[in-house]
Amino acid sequence: SSNIGDRYNEISSIQHFQLLNEGTEDEVDLYNRWYPAELRSLVDNAGSSNGTHKNAKQITFEDSSDPTNALGSCMQPLDVKYFKFRCLRYFWNPQIDGFIILRGLDRDFTCREIYDRFSGGINDHQAKRRFVVYTQNLIDVKVKGYFRLLFEVALNPFYVFQVFSVTLWFTDEYYYYAACILFVSIVSITITLVQTRWNRVRLRDMVATSSNIQVIRNQSDDPKNMSSTEIVPGDTVVIPPDGMRLEFDAVLVSGSCVVNESSLTGESNPMLKTPLISDGADADNIYLPNLHKQHSLFAGTNVLQSRSYSNCPVTAIVTRTGFYSLKGNLVRSILYPKPMNLKLYRDAIGFVACLAALALIGLIYSIVVLVIDGVTPGEVAKRALDIITIAVPPALPAAVSIGTVYAANRLRIRGIFCINPSRINLSGKVNLVCFDKTGTLTEDYLEFWGVNTVKERRFGEILTDVKSSSTEKVAVTMATCHSLTILKGKVCGDPLDAKMFQATQWTLDENIDDHQKYDTIVQATVKPPTSTYATKENQYEYGILKRYAFSSDLKRMSVLIRKLGANNLELVMKGAPETVIRHCNSHTVPRDFLQILESFTEQGYRVIGLAHKTIDSKISWRSAQKFARQDLEEDMTFLGLLVMQNKLKPETSGVIEELAQANIRTVMITGDNIKTAVNIAGECGMLLPNENIVQLIAKEPTITEVEPTLTWKPLKNNRNATVLSQNGYYRPSSTRIACTGDTISLIQKYMPNIFEKLLIKGTVFARTSPKQKAELVEGFQALGYYVGMCGDGANDCGALNSAHAGISLSEAEASVASPFTSRIPNISCVSTLIREGRAALVTAFGVFKYMALYSIIQFTTVMILYWYVANLGDFQYLFIDLFIILSIALVMSRTAAFPYISKQRPSSSLTSFETLSSLFAHVIITVSSQTFVYFYLASQKWYVENVDTVNGSTYVECYETTTLFYYTSYQYIMIAVVFSKGPPFRKRIYTNWAYMFVLGSLLAIVTVLVLHPGSASITFELKSIPDTTFKVCIILLGIAYFCTCFLVEEFIVTAPYWRAFMSCIKATRRKPKQFEIMERNIMEEEWPPNVSNPSSNDVKNKVR
Repeated sequence: SSNIGDRYNEISSIQHFQLLNEGTEDEVDLYNRWYPAELRSLVDNAGSSNGTHKNAKQITFEDSSDPTNALGSCMQPLDVKYFKFRCLRYFWNPQIDGFIILRGLDRDFTCREIYDRFSGGINDHQAKRRFVVYTQNLIDVKVKGYFRLLFEVALNPFYVFQVFSVTLWFTDEYYYYAACILFVSIVSITITLVQTRWNRVRLRDMVATSSNIQVIRNQSDDPKNMSSTEIVPGDTVVIPPDGMRLEFDAVLVSGSCVVNESSLTGESNPMLKTPLISDGADADNIYLPNLHKQHSLFAGTNVLQSRSYSNCPVTAIVTRTGFYSLKGNLVRSILYPKPMNLKLYRDAIGFVACLAALALIGLIYSIVVLVIDGVTPGEVAKRALDIITIAVPPALPAAVSIGTVYAANRLRIRGIFCINPSRINLSGKVNLVCFDKTGTLTEDYLEFWGVNTVKERRFGEILTDVKSSSTEKVAVTMATCHSLTILKGKVCGDPLDAKMFQATQWTLDENIDDHQKYDTIVQATVKPPTSTYATKENQYEYGILKRYAFSSDLKRMSVLIRKLGANNLELVMKGAPETVIRHCNSHTVPRDFLQILESFTEQGYRVIGLAHKTIDSKISWRSAQKFARQDLEEDMTFLGLLVMQNKLKPETSGVIEELAQANIRTVMITGDNIKTAVNIAGECGMLLPNENIVQLIAKEPTITEVEPTLTWKPLKNNRNATVLSQNGYYRPSSTRIACTGDTISLIQKYMPNIFEKLLIKGTVFARTSPKQKAELVEGFQALGYYVGMCGDGANDCGALNSAHAGISLSEAEASVASPFTSRIPNISCVSTLIREGRAALVTAFGVFKYMALYSIIQFTTVMILYWYVANLGDFQYLFIDLFIILSIALVMSRTAAFPYISKQRPSSSLTSFETLSSLFAHVIITVSSQTFVYFYLASQKWYVENVDTVNGSTYVECYETTTLFYYTSYQYIMIAVVFSKGPPFRKRIYTNWAYMFVLGSLLAIVTVLVLHPGSASITFELKSIPDTTFKVCIILLGIAYFCTCFLVEEFIVTAPYWRAFMSCIKATRRKPKQFEIMERNIMEEEWPPNVSNPSSNDVKNKVR
């Protein structure tokens, strides 16, 4: 509405809203489902202070540099419509006739523009307008009051049903039972309210932090103190020398910072942040936080220290605030998690609906029988409604979720923390696990093994000492091409950089007093030990002038340096060898480069290429800054290969073997060299000795080609691994595929059908970017896999969040980088999580089946008793529902996970043939046994049938009620034992001491009640049975019931032959998953093709 008075307008459909790819797929999907939203307006009455509605906000935008300029035309009175969805604002853009998400400086601004327009700070007027649009810089998690929470909880169908049940019981004068249930419900609601509110308060206190910071505004040289909640995008803030906690996303524009990002990424190593490029061709690139991570600071991280290269303070420009920051987006993912519900929960709703249908049948039966028997209408109504509370147990949802609570507690004890408990059950279904390599499968640290230097285009010997004059440039490159910094007197940073620098024995110094000797500001200086290369005239020292940060996409790092006293600059580079040589003069690269590289990578070494370039002295420092990075990095001199040894962690091979024995597929997704990755995969058992491994290489199609040319290159060939078919193809069961990120990108773009095949047969995915890691995980999920992902650093965050069960190896107690965070620094946490997930899943099934059978048992009892105008007494219901059922449900789930992972996988469907056949068999046994007990009672000489009502009501103290109460008490206990399955997913029942104690106590109490009730017969309204032999028979029938149910469950329902039969039935009725279809198709196609031997020429195939 353009009217200020109509500021709030309800819209029933936003199907016309165009989010312009700014929202997530889930959010767009919600809109496509006619999601209702509230449309609001921010109104600008520029130049007029009269007539403005008291609720209107005034905003204007004076130039196209403003990050919110897309919301409307500039310099015009503006009535901007917006709506808020999941903590973000979407504004109407009339130019594109659609809504766009509000953004900060993280889109459509070049690095140069950020410097030119914002480095001096914005003025107060601009800040006020932006504050109206962005609101306060606070990740404000709304904490609802107790009354509102109580109202919402009271509307929960579960509690509505409980209120109905308690009301019914009070009107029926079941005071004790109703009072106990009311008490339990009040306690349950109170705990739910307190826990829900406490969780929100804890999350709010953790994320809604603020502090006082120094801000530069109005082009002033004197920063002013203000609260971080008042910060807006475009503000320039001062980073103090002793660091600070960041409450916003920012880009560093002067000085350097050492940052701990473990709370966001799980990366425990401090990171060095350098200023954003402000000059040269690279400054015209669009600033993107993910691409310019080396210059970006993120909310929620801690700046450990900052250092200025001049007398000016260290400053950063705020790019995103509040929920628009990286931290805000991660908090949103917690508040609004991606739904990943198991089929178990969907089936549970259907199963409860079946119980409700059963209750309806019972209700009709009760009305008919009781009316015929002359029961009063009021009593008929009570008894009929009572059937509903019997058939549908109110405690079912709570009982099923107890297993997850116990599993989360056991995981926490083992050092595995969970921020999303619903993922625990999902982890029990994992059938594929993706692993990062470095720091996950292998040790975090690297050992310097040597440098294979190059001279006159030939590789020389492997050198472990780089202090000789012949290796001067190699030593200089190793000592300067890094992102290390000094923190509290110690060199810190990336482990590879640290080991490389340590091997040179040089010293790093960041306290530079005299920058004039380098004619520019230097970030750090390095010196060799005891002046190895120094002369009497000159001290040997290098200054680090500018770092071009390492990027997973570029796969290289470069540093501009200058030797003290020299007139020219030098550029040093390190990175992936195959990437480095592309920037080197071909005349400096040995002809046997690939063979030497492969000889190292095939042995599992981590290999880094080194290069150096002496820049023409005519190019000054100022001129060099104007060059684009790629222009400086041309025509370099290849120096050699830095070889690092990265050993497997001791636990890796054992875990991979355990997963393989359980038929859980494992793959490696790494940024390392493909042959190094293949070697590690073979060493840890991911690739078996009798398997062939071929590399799939895709070549960019030419103008005349429609799709890439696929080249198959053998990496390992075992002639005994397979028998070749007549057309010369490998049997696919013995051939695995490895490929690089470049190949993955081309195949995804041009050949999506081959991409699915690649996912089925691929084991090693090397040289992958963080984005590609997440895409691979999502690709596996699309094929129907339940995917686990284990990684240790920032590069794995996307994949960890995408996976069904992502585990981050981090020292942080809990990280928003993934659903699970493990303090166990190895992949043994993966098997622990899978075992606990399976145990929780099986427990949920067991408890659900138990609660269902409990309803059936009690339902059958009441149906029989109603026929004879009888019913269970108040204390009998109380004893069954509270003392037996509740106590068993609380401790039944405590049984720990089995110590080994089985090949057998737990079912996740309540409608599976095995589950339904088990329930159906036990229902038949239950109904038949209770019917038999009644007829056995009727055959006794002393039995007198109850045929009369008591004042128009059902009778309690009779032989039928007493006998069925005795017998069904044993049924409730015995069926719990039957459904408490042990191996292969949980330990034996006797290991759960609390459960054994409860079962023993209940059996003893029930047996005493049967044999000698004493004064309890008055309380429980029990009819005295004169025949002791009959009582003993009741006990024996209870034991017989247990034996029958146990035999059916263990030797019929779960017997191997029965399981095989059900598998055949399942195969005919179950829709196969996509990866199963793909596997069958690949078997028929016999793909991939054969490569005769590793020394043969590559085999090229056009695959369609």
